Amino acid sequence: MLTPEEQKAEDALDSSFKGSIAQIKKGMMEQDLNIIREVIGNITVWCGHLGDRPDWLTSFSRTVQEKIDQYGNSDQVDAKEKFFEELQKAYDSIILKKA
Repeated sequence: MLTPEEQKAEDALDSSFKGSIAQIKKGMMEQDLNIIREVIGNITVWCGHLGDRPDWLTSFSRTVQEKIDQYGNSDQVDAKEKFFEELQKAYDSIILKKA
């Protein structure tokens, strides 16, 4: 279930990309980076064909990559947890605030 802020972000998407916020949220909750990357990739590939690029896409995509670079090869036991904590902050500040 989406929060009002998430629903606002979802409503701002072109109809071709409906469901993307819910999928990103699912990826965050399940700590599944593949889900998040798939959504970002699909929007990136198809936005030129089907609709305008969401305002948050570039910033969020860049943040995902930065966090992968930062935590991806980390030997820290809690690196995955820290990665998703940082990604949650980006989700809140980039996707929800820009909607």
